Amino acid sequence: MNTLLSEKQYDIAVIGAGIAGSYCADRLQAAGLQVCIIDKSRGTGGRASSKRLANGNTLAHAGASAHDNAGTASSCELGAPFFHLESQQLLASVDRWLAAGVIAPWPAADQQNQSAFTGTPTMSALTRHLIQHCDFFGSEKISIIERDGNAWRLLNDSYQCRIQAKRLIITAPAAQSAILLSGSAAPEAWLLDAHRASLACAPQWATVVSHSSNLVLSQAEIDTLQALPAVIEFKAGPIARIILDSQKPQRTSSQFQWVLQADQGWSQRVIDADNQWVSEQLMEVFTDWLNDQQDYRFESADFSCLPAHRWRLGRHHSSTASASLFDYRWSEALGLAIAADWLGEGSVYAAMQSADNLVKAILASE
Repeated sequence: MNTLLSEKQYDIAVIGAGIAGSYCADRLQAAGLQVCIIDKSRGTGGRASSKRLANGNTLAHAGASAHDNAGTASSCELGAPFFHLESQQLLASVDRWLAAGVIAPWPAADQQNQSAFTGTPTMSALTRHLIQHCDFFGSEKISIIERDGNAWRLLNDSYQCRIQAKRLIITAPAAQSAILLSGSAAPEAWLLDAHRASLACAPQWATVVSHSSNLVLSQAEIDTLQALPAVIEFKAGPIARIILDSQKPQRTSSQFQWVLQADQGWSQRVIDADNQWVSEQLMEVFTDWLNDQQDYRFESADFSCLPAHRWRLGRHHSSTASASLFDYRWSEALGLAIAADWLGEGSVYAAMQSADNLVKAILASE
């Protein structure tokens, strides 16, 4: 029985349609290689995916299709809401994305000498743009990778071969990468790196808060809320970061909308808690913080808050295990590679830089 998603034998298959995977797919396809990209989620983006706010009280994935233009429906980013241009290495790529209209500067989130950018109209727009010329297979979980002669076979949980490719790039989180590498022909050092990096990855709860449609704001209250910083970082307490999501470029929400990202240590302690309870805890802290910023008194009832979303594989933190001269792994002999944020400092930019360096190495070996 033929279980292949495609009869093609691709030059390169990429596992993971997040930032790193989408970047690799785009640049390698542009170089003339035949590339496919596979993800266990329905859409693209990974932690940089967008969540559409449907009917005001539910979350729906906004990256539903590789070729779907999500429009300007109200949405938010609970994971990676923006990125900073940390060096000039990716300046040409950023300029291309600006010209394509899939990102925009967000000066309110700039830090030090690093410019901030966010996807437009959503963060998912960037990854959808990057994979537009590649074959994309969503809702496909690859559990096993096997080297068969000069090709890689990608198999699902039922041990059915879904994709065949001459070379393979893994861009999954460290824990998932370790599972794929285990039992494969990959160097043992790569597997150890993935295991160690997974230990430096903590879960994170996140939710989105908006003011209730029943709350009538005075002009003075509106002016006060608009004057608040777009991004606020906390060093202690349940909340690690508050992002004024509705202030981003090309966001069309008529309400003030904040994303609350929980402290990862706190998230770990309440990892199995009910998501509605988590939202209530975060909203209480948020309301107290908001009342400390101005003279008006808000109550929790003045805001609506969605059930919290749990990132079991939250942001990866730098670890000595993954810190090396190279933020990617590439074996020309095996035709196997890894690009990921966990090989660097764990940021969106680290994922992009890892992918960029890997692409250069692969093309240099052509």
